Amino acid sequence: LAPVDEVWHAGDFGGGIDFVHQISAFKPLVGVYGNCDAQEIRFECPLVQLWNCEGAKVLMTHIGGYPGHYPINIAAMLDRHRPDIFVCGDVLQCQSAVYPGPTMSQLGSSAVKEGRVAGANAAGAKLEFGPVASPWVSVIGEKQIAGTGMSLGLATWYGVEAVAGKAKGLTRARYYPGAKELIVKVLADKKTHRLIGAQIIAGEEATGRIDWLTSAILSGITAEEFLVRSENAYCPPTSQVRDVVFAAVEDLVKNL
Repeated sequence: LAPVDEVWHAGDFGGGIDFVHQISAFKPLVGVYGNCDAQEIRFECPLVQLWNCEGAKVLMTHIGGYPGHYPINIAAMLDRHRPDIFVCGDVLQCQSAVYPGPTMSQLGSSAVKEGRVAGANAAGAKLEFGPVASPWVSVIGEKQIAGTGMSLGLATWYGVEAVAGKAKGLTRARYYPGAKELIVKVLADKKTHRLIGAQIIAGEEATGRIDWLTSAILSGITAEEFLVRSENAYCPPTSQVRDVVFAAVEDLVKNL
């Protein structure tokens, strides 16, 4: 990066204010804050930057959309300032791991990996950002809700004939105190039997299980292969010896 004259950063610095100062010490920095940046970064980097660079008017912000899909405030700024160059973040197009073609993965976990690949390649590496299943998890009250890959509704929208398997059980061994309800649904492509999605509702420990299923989806494994090749850690306070995930895939295989 030594030959560059300055660094433009469209937000989500990832390393805190110290990282911002490291960039500034390296080369002149023009940056905006992103939705993941702390308040200390927002004090130094504004939401929008508008400046002239060698005769070109440049407008930069973090989330800006793309042609034909600009938010109202961005469309107004573009119409008002008429920049020659518009720079924004969170616009990387990914390849789907479950259906051929492009998709978007607007997740912090994906952004970290994208940044790692981009940074390594800028330094001379030749890495490739792989397909995504976009696993997510949320907490609603006392329940954890998680998903990865396709849902039945999304599969229908893409024209994929999907089959589902479902199981209900406990997060811990049945005799261990404090066990919470766990519901798992797993989807497979009817033609190939390849796993394409999963959803979980749990009182606890949803993240580890959805990550487990995401790894299976990314590997391209079939439902039948999952039952004989996949492994899980067992300890009564944290899981059952026959996890509910396996029970859901067993039900899926019956339905296929």
